[in-house]
This record gives sequence, C-alpha cells and structure tokens, in this order.
Amino acid sequence: MKWLLLTLLFLMQVGCAIRPSTSGLPAPLPLTNKQWQGLAGKLVSTPDGLAQAIEREATIRLEQQHLLSSEVDPAIASTELLANLVGTSTESLLQADERFNRLLHLVDGSQPEPNMPFAQALANFLLQDDFSCRHPIFHTYFQERYQVSATPCQEPIPFLLASRDEGIIPRWIKPEQLNSIHLFFAGHGEKMASRFGHVALRLIVCPDGRLEDGVCNSNLYEHIVLGYMAHIDEFELNSLKALSGDYKAHLFAFPFMDAYRGYAIDEFREIFSIPLQLNHNQRQILVRQLAEIHWRYTGGYNFFSQNCATLLQQALRDLLPRFNHQPQLTDNYLRPDSFFEAIKETTLLEPDHLDSLEQAEEEGYYFSSTKDYYKQALGQVVAAMVTPPFTDINSYLQRSPQTRLDAFFADNPAYWNRLSHDQYLLEAQLLLEELALLRGERRFLAEASRYFRDFDLADIPIDAKLTTEEQFFYEQCLLRSIRQVTEPIPHQQSIPTTDSALPALPKADQCQGIEGNTKLTTLLGKINDQGRQQWQRVLAAGYDLDETTKNILILEELRDVTN
Repeated sequence: MKWLLLTLLFLMQVGCAIRPSTSGLPAPLPLTNKQWQGLAGKLVSTPDGLAQAIEREATIRLEQQHLLSSEVDPAIASTELLANLVGTSTESLLQADERFNRLLHLVDGSQPEPNMPFAQALANFLLQDDFSCRHPIFHTYFQERYQVSATPCQEPIPFLLASRDEGIIPRWIKPEQLNSIHLFFAGHGEKMASRFGHVALRLIVCPDGRLEDGVCNSNLYEHIVLGYMAHIDEFELNSLKALSGDYKAHLFAFPFMDAYRGYAIDEFREIFSIPLQLNHNQRQILVRQLAEIHWRYTGGYNFFSQNCATLLQQALRDLLPRFNHQPQLTDNYLRPDSFFEAIKETTLLEPDHLDSLEQAEEEGYYFSSTKDYYKQALGQVVAAMVTPPFTDINSYLQRSPQTRLDAFFADNPAYWNRLSHDQYLLEAQLLLEELALLRGERRFLAEASRYFRDFDLADIPIDAKLTTEEQFFYEQCLLRSIRQVTEPIPHQQSIPTTDSALPALPKADQCQGIEGNTKLTTLLGKINDQGRQQWQRVLAAGYDLDETTKNILILEELRDVTN
C-alpha cells in the first residue's frame, strides 16, 4: 500500500499517464526506450528548442511507462507516436497558437479540436518528406514559427477544373509555367447573385517552353480562374438559402475561357484582370497554398457576410503579409465591387493597367461585355431585312429556332440571297445563332436537371434497349452533368502528389458540340414519360437545342459555299 501511494504521488508530479477526459487531450500511448531512440534518430535536424521540448515529453512518458508496465504496441508508426507526444503536452512550444488555428480554419473551414490537428501537422512536418508539397500553408507556418530551413516543393501543382465542356477534370501546373497571378473581377450583372460583381484570382499559365509575357497573357485556354463560390447543389438558386448560409462555399477552379464565356458572353458582363505585384518565389508559394485550400476547404456561404469577396480577403490577409499593411484594406469589404475598388488603390496590384481600357483589352487585362457585339450583329441582320420579326437580342432569342430560320430563309428569299453574298452579314447571323445555342444548352440542362434529379437510371421509362454508345452517353453526358450539380465536391485531406492519388473522375470527350446535341436528341426519343409535364419541358428544350444546331449547320454550309 505504501508503494502504491508513492507511485500515485509521483504521477501527480510528472503528469498522469491517463489524462482526465475533461482536459480534451488524447490518451497517451505507451512508449519504450527503443521506440524513442528510433524516433529521436529521425529528429536530429529539428531545432534545439523544439527537440528539447519533445524530449522532455518523451522522458515523462518513459518514466510513466516504467512505473505502470503497460503493454507496448511495437507497430505504432513514428508519426503517430510523435503526434501523441505533442498532443498530450502542456508546453506552449508544443501547442497551437492563434495563427495556426486561423490557418486551419482558412484551409478546411472547421473549428479545430483541441490541439490534435496541430500535433498531427507538426509530426508530419518533422517526419514526412513530401509535407511541403501536400501541406504548403502549414509548411510555411512551421518554418516561420520554429525557424526551420527547408527546401520548398518544386513538383507540379494539381487543380480540379469545373469545365463546362468536359466536366470535372484534373489539371497539373508546372511552377515554372506560372507567369503571374491576377486579381479577377467580373462586373455587375442583372441577377441578384451578381448584382455586386464577382471577385476571384486568375492564374496566367504559359505554354510549354514559352515564358514571354505577351505569349503567356495570350495563352487564354490554359489560364485558370480560382474563386470562392457557393456550391448550389440544386438546379436554381434558392435566395433564402443564399442569405441564410445553407449553401457550402468552396474555392473552385475553372478554365478561364469558361469564365469568359459565362460572364462576358452569357451574362454580358465586363471582366477586369490586374496582376498582383509578386516575385517569382512569392507566386509559386501563393499558388501552391491556394491549391491546398482548393483541395480541402468547405465552409458556409452567405450572400451578404461570407461570400467571394470576404473569403478571398481572408485568404490574402493570411497568406500575403503585405496585405495587412495596406491602409485601404483595414476594413473587411462585404461587396466584391467595393473590395475591387479598394485594392486597386494599394501597392498590391501593378498600377496603370486599366488607365486605357482599349490598350488593356489588347494586352489581356480587360475583356469588354460582348453585348455590344451582339447588338451590332443584330443591327446588321435587322437592317438587311424588309420586315424583321425581332427588334432586340431578347426578342430574337425568345423566338423558336424554326421561326428564326423562316425569317432568314423560307419567308425572306431576298435576305437569304444576300446572306449568300455578304460574308459580314452571314457571320453576324451565325453569331446570333451561336448565342441562341449557348442559351439553349443552359435551358436544356436546367429542365433536364429538374426531371432527372428524382430518378435513378433504372427508374427512367426507356422504350428501347440502349446501345453501348447510347448507354455511355446517357450516363456520362446527361446524368453526369446533373450529378455534378447535386453531389458533393471531391475533396481530400491534402494536395494529391500523383495521378493515382486523384479522385476517380468519368471521361466525357463525346458529350459536347453538334455531334453531342444530335446524340442527345436521338436518346430523348427513346425515353417515354408522356404523363409528366416536366418531361414535356425537357423535350421542348431538347427540340429547340436540336433545331438551333441545324440552323448553325445550314449557315456553316452556306459559308463553305460562299468561300
């Protein structure tokens, strides 16, 4: 009994082997001298102060183990042992500070559990060779906090691009291909969700082997737009959800040309793109850190208080130290347009690029709304007709594809003859039909989404057995597009470092274009659900899409003849 009392008194002094559950700390794992020697050998390059703090924790654990003679699992990995030593420590040097918790919230949106995320992250930092590639934000944090010198990651950086034509696709960026990072601002739109604009970042990616600024700026099809947005997991924006924070926010990646098509063409909005003042190393560090947020972050989205502007400000505030020294950015701007106007006045952006919008447009820093181009095209078409059946873009798009065709063909032979001889007029007419196709694709997907969202493949009443090609098209081109809306965004706990570590994604190279629209019409004819009113809307949208496609083919054939 006397020996037991002495043991208990000793444990009270050095720290109990089983911490009280109310402390929030994990239960300590048993540790042997052999295990500690093996772990210590892997920590030889750890800074002295940090190494000594870990050693003190190990010494206490070994003394506890000697007294309690607990069983030891020899299979416990070094990272698990080290994380456990750090996680049970009460030393301030081995505990998360305010900056770590803020970065953890920035990366994954969650409130950290007491100390364990920090303990695991520190263990991985000290023991895993690829930590700088998988967790660059925390790699930088630990380097700065413990004054550790380490070689930065130089491996390609992966993003998952939400492509309009190809679905969710992986894209690897070589660090040396990144020419600059721009602040991207899409101007005011007519819808409630776009009334104050949208702010994001644009990665200027150079083609392989070409690093000249002009070449990189014009390499638009490889540029990437990174922006915080709500994942609207349904088929129409629910304003109440947007205002109450029921949607989830993610750092999405898009091909720049998709963003251009969506903003400048589909919504008739201006785009401004201004370079951040960063040197080569700063750009590489920032884009890799943004990739970690891209792969991990899920948070709440609120249209007024936690939106694209506030989330981007927080990211830049935590990742770019210079951001916090700009007097214009001391406020947290709730509106994207207000944030854009404020940051333009700082030293964070390269000045003067927007002094002349005409020059900015030539150099790729400004993209005007295409509305004027379509107005000009419509003006040419209307002027060439004796009695035009439409007066503006909206009235043109509201007419059915067949009545549009009749207007410039069957009912107006003189106009058709002029189309055959006037290349500019023909291109104007094609431009309007291509806009109608873009709007028609969006309408069809919305109508089909409302119908298919409540069905599995086996529930759809199909009249005939689908061929292998039709089965692929049905599952990967139609249902996949709908599932991408409703299913969660693919996320991981760290940046993937190999192709095999990427999430499995379907291939859908045959889904888009005129051929894809033709296959779609054939497939719709095999589905028989005449009793549902929504199915009639799907058929109507599919029919209009097919007829618009035929209009474009007719005009393209005429162009081939005239050329």
